[in-house]
Amino acid sequence: MKRDELVNFLNGIFSTHLGIEGGANGLQVEGKEEVKKVGFAVDYSLDLVSFAIRDNVDFLFVHHGIFKKEINSIKGYFYHLIKDLIKNDINLYGMHLPLDLNEKHSHGIKIGEMLGLENMEFYGNIGGFKYIVYGEFKMEKDIEEIKDYILKNVSDTLKTHEFGKKKIRKVAIITGSGISYVDDVLSREVDLFITGETSHSYYHFLKYSKLNVFYLGHYNSEKWGILSVKNLVEKRFKIKTIFYDIPTYL
Repeated sequence: MKRDELVNFLNGIFSTHLGIEGGANGLQVEGKEEVKKVGFAVDYSLDLVSFAIRDNVDFLFVHHGIFKKEINSIKGYFYHLIKDLIKNDINLYGMHLPLDLNEKHSHGIKIGEMLGLENMEFYGNIGGFKYIVYGEFKMEKDIEEIKDYILKNVSDTLKTHEFGKKKIRKVAIITGSGISYVDDVLSREVDLFITGETSHSYYHFLKYSKLNVFYLGHYNSEKWGILSVKNLVEKRFKIKTIFYDIPTYL
């Protein structure tokens, strides 16, 4: 297929939030026009480029791309990040916050679906956008049952702060570095907050708030939207795809 056809298709999926981070989302590095194999990963890295070269991948889709701020020079680590990418004519497509906010493919929505949450919707407000996934279990579930399911099916790096109810129904999800938005999470009554990573400074506040928080790890919380887009592209275009699981254990 043609690169521009794939880019336009992906841009269309995320069109509602595409401009939220300026030019950081979309095609970040242009490569070959003809695409025969698409690689997917959470993070862009030197390891990812080497795997893509090995596997003859023409197009990479990542959540954490390389352009997050203005670039004034191409040297050091940044030079090495793009050197082999350009040399091998590989396209790089990055989609950060628009993926987090997408009503079908966001990591939070996919995690909620895996857990069996119902009545899922977004709430909260950041820059005019709702960004917290909310859902409910049909019936209350024991916190140990949820923990066991997550460890087996969602994240093997799960850590918990269990300061609230042992029977859970109402759940909020912000993947990645979500703990800093806990005040917004608490604007709605929830029994469990699921996020990626934590910070020491929030411990006593969470205890005071009697809130259960599950930390999946930043990486393990943010691969599920990538896998959802991978499956869509594979089905839509009948093209070869590959997911590169390169965990950071953080």
